[in-house]
Parts: sequence; C-alpha cells; structure tokens
Amino acid sequence: MILFWLIIVILVAFILIILGLLGLVIPIIPDLPLIWLGIAVYAIFTKFTVISWQLLLILFILAGVVFALDFWIGIAGAKVSGASRYGVMGAILGMLAGIFIGGIFGMFFGAFAGVFIGELIAGKNQKQAIRAGLGTIMGFMAGRFLKLVTAVIMVGIFLVKII
Repeated sequence: MILFWLIIVILVAFILIILGLLGLVIPIIPDLPLIWLGIAVYAIFTKFTVISWQLLLILFILAGVVFALDFWIGIAGAKVSGASRYGVMGAILGMLAGIFIGGIFGMFFGAFAGVFIGELIAGKNQKQAIRAGLGTIMGFMAGRFLKLVTAVIMVGIFLVKII
C-alpha cells in the first residue's frame, strides 16, 4: 500500500515539475514555484529522508530570489540602456499585455513596444527609444536564462536525490 502512495506522490511531483518547466515558455505558469512545490511534495511525503528540509529551504530561497530577479533584470536592462520612467512603465505594461496576447514571444514584443512608446512619450527620438527597447529585451532574456539555469539545477538535484 505504501508503494502505491509513493508512486502517486512521484507522479504528482513530476506533474508539478513538468508544469513548472512549461512555465519557462508559457509565462503565466509560475515556473520555479511549481518545480519547488513538486520537490516539496516528494520531500514531505518521504519525511525528508531523501530530500532534507534544509535542502528544501535552500531551494525555496533560490527559487524565490531568481523568480523575483527575473522581473527586475528586465527592468534593469531598460534602465541601463537609457530608458526613462515612462519607458520602464511602458515595459511593464507591455510585458503584461504581451503575455496574454502571445505568451513568451508576446512578453518580449510587448515589453519592447511598451518601452518604445514610453520613450516617445517622454520626448526621446526613435533611435533612443529603440536602444531602450533592445536593452529591455536583453534584460528579459538574461532573466529567462537565469530561470532556465535555476530550473535545471533544481530538477537535477531532485533527480540525483531520488535515483
């Protein structure tokens, strides 16, 4: 009977992890939190014998920090490339609108369009607006890359521990 429940827990953990990995390309799915939750389900069911509560806490902190950094790195890319307050606000609004219109590609395009429009409203020329938009895209790509690396590390640790 315990083997049956272990199989169920492993399936639930893997479903959560796979959903989290899908979140890397579908921005409305919370990627790292779902990966962490999948690991936590397994750790709790096995009473922390395979995955310790200390490791689970470290993975929680790592996921939380990187999840927050993903957003702020994109904003930093906008600021470093010369975006004004209007450009940054445009990036945020464009990114949020773009997520619902076109997923991850919509997020990038929306952020670029938002910065571009925001910079034009702020009185900057098209060249400056394009530069700010490209900086925003580079920042968002860096954030997504950081999330991807973190997801691979988390899933890798989980697989090494359970195998």
